Amino acid sequence: MKKKTTKNKLLKRAPAKKEFVLVDGKVLKDVFQLIDALEKMGDDVFNHHVNEARNDFSNWIRDVFDDHELADMLSQPMDKMKAELVILRRVVDKLKKG
Repeated sequence: MKKKTTKNKLLKRAPAKKEFVLVDGKVLKDVFQLIDALEKMGDDVFNHHVNEARNDFSNWIRDVFDDHELADMLSQPMDKMKAELVILRRVVDKLKKG
């Protein structure tokens, strides 16, 4: 039963103290909001959080939602559209598996 809980953790809301605050002040409470934010955010905001020195989105996914596979995929160099697509595919996969 615990494995199923871990599997679906990605689809849940982050605890209040672990919500993601973008450099522009927008607060993200779950991966669905991250997907929407990636679609709308400017390159400057994306590049602040994802660059050669760090990948805040990958870290958030790993640390808060315990999805190491998705975090590893996001840690590869990519632009915001590719990041959005990678997350979206993972969410759809999780939803299909229930």
